[in-house]
Amino acid sequence: MKTISIKLYVVTCCAVLVCLSVPSCLIHKVEDKSTQDPESRVCNMMTIHNPYAGIDWTNVRQVKAALHNHTENTNEPIGEWHDGVSGTVAQRVAAYTELGFGILVITDHDYVSWPWSNFGVTNSSLITFPGNELSKNTHMLSYFCSYYDNKGAGPSVSSGFKENIKAVGDLGGIMVIAHPNRGGATQDPAFTAELLREFPHIVGLEVLNAGQFGKNYSAAIWDHALSELMPERDVWAFGSNDAHHVSAQDGNGFTWIILAPEVFQASEEEQQRAVRASIEKGWLFASSWCVEPFVDDKKTQPSMNGHSIEVPAIVSIAVDQQHSSIRLATERADNIEWISSGGKVIANGSLLERHQTPDAKTYVRARLLGPGGQTLTQPFGLLHSASMN
Repeated sequence: MKTISIKLYVVTCCAVLVCLSVPSCLIHKVEDKSTQDPESRVCNMMTIHNPYAGIDWTNVRQVKAALHNHTENTNEPIGEWHDGVSGTVAQRVAAYTELGFGILVITDHDYVSWPWSNFGVTNSSLITFPGNELSKNTHMLSYFCSYYDNKGAGPSVSSGFKENIKAVGDLGGIMVIAHPNRGGATQDPAFTAELLREFPHIVGLEVLNAGQFGKNYSAAIWDHALSELMPERDVWAFGSNDAHHVSAQDGNGFTWIILAPEVFQASEEEQQRAVRASIEKGWLFASSWCVEPFVDDKKTQPSMNGHSIEVPAIVSIAVDQQHSSIRLATERADNIEWISSGGKVIANGSLLERHQTPDAKTYVRARLLGPGGQTLTQPFGLLHSASMN
C-alpha cells in the first residue's frame, strides 16, 4: 500500500459572514491566530461533505460493475440499431462472470433485455436490474426502470428527449448521461449542468467510456457541472466499457460499487435495493486503463512480463472534520491528483488539508494514476464561511 504525503501552504480566511444551513455537528471552527486581539479573532467554519461517510472499510466489497453494454437485441428490428452489435444475453452474462464482474446491467438501445430469464439465463451469480440506453435523442442510460422509447428510428418517432427523462423519473428510475462528449446536446457543458439541475434523478455521467469515437473530454464536462452545482448538488462519475461486440467485453472502463458482503446472499430485490442505495449515495469509484487526459482510450489492458496490471485501488478514505482533511490509503497508485473547480489540479499526494489549500473551492475530487490506469473518487463537497468570535 503506497502512502504519499504533502505539505501545503496556509491561507488566512477573510472575515465575510456567509450563512449556511449546515448541521452544527459537522462544523469545525479553526481559529486564525494572526491577530493579537482575542476579541477580533476570525474563525473559519469548514465542512467536508464526504460521499463515503458511513462505510466500514474493513467490512465491505468493492464490486466491479458493467453498467453500459449491448447485445444483439440492440439491432433492428428489436432495438432499431444498425451497426451489427453481436452477442446474446447468455453470452454477455457468461463473459462478464468469467472476467470477475459482480454486477452486470445490459443497456440495449431502446430495448430492455431484462429479466434475463426471458432470454434463457436462469442461474447467474451476477447482480442485475433493468436498464436501457435511450438513444433516439442525446443518449441517456436508464436504470431500475423498464421504460423505453417508441419503436422506429430517429428523433421523429421519439416521445422527446426531456419527455423520456421525465417518464423514467415518474416510474421510479434513475439515469446517467452516456458519453456526454460524443455529440448530442450534452457535449455543451452549460446544457449538461442545467439538465442536472432540472432533473435530480439524473445521478451523474459517464466520465470514462471505452467506446469513445475520439478523445475523451467528458472529465471537463463533469468538472464544469461540479463547478456550477457543488456543493448543493452531487454529480457522480461512472466508468463503462460500452461493449457492442463479444470480443470487447472488458473494454477499458468500469465502475466499482461498494457493498456489504452479505448482499450477495440476499434476495434479488434486496440486492437491487442495496446497489441502488450505493449508487445514489455515491459509494462508487470509476476506473479506466487510459491514463492521459484528452487522449484516445486504450483498448488493451496494460501488462508487464505477460501479466495484466490492475488499475489503482482505494483501500480506505478518512475524512477528518476537525482538521478539514482527507486522507486516502491506496494500492498501485504512483501519483494522486486533487482536482477542484474548473478541473484544476490543486495538490498531489494522499493527504489533502482543506484549510491549507486556497485553490480548493466548492469541491475536490481525487484521481489516482498508476501503471494499470486511473481511478476516480467521487467529489467531496466543500462548505466554508467565516465569522467573528
